[in-house]
Amino acid sequence: MRYHLEQSIKADPNFKLGHLGLIVWACASGRPLETGWITDYSHRLRHSPFAPADLALPDRILKPLVSMPTCLSRQDAIELLTAAAENPKVDGSVRSEFLEAAANYELLVSHDPKAAREFLSHAMRYTPQREALKKK
Repeated sequence: MRYHLEQSIKADPNFKLGHLGLIVWACASGRPLETGWITDYSHRLRHSPFAPADLALPDRILKPLVSMPTCLSRQDAIELLTAAAENPKVDGSVRSEFLEAAANYELLVSHDPKAAREFLSHAMRYTPQREALKKK
């Protein structure tokens, strides 16, 4: 499995699901994460254009982090969830969804409502019209 995920990463410099697959595979199987996986994935999220399939990434990244809370450090999890919010090639609504996912991580895993509020406040800058975000 690892071989095929690594090949998918090499084949397309904009493909983002390969990194996520590697991280989930390692965490679910009790294998250690390679040191460069988080850095490489964060770079890809921060600098590469998003395809339509990438629009679901906030949720796809958040779910395994919540279900396997010890898989990544808080710092690594937040790095992944906020990297795309810094990507100038990504629409503001997608940036907002990544920041909302970071807020959810802070609430559900880190149990830090203050940090969650900060992420939600930042997300509102991108999508001030989103009523659901306002209510959160």
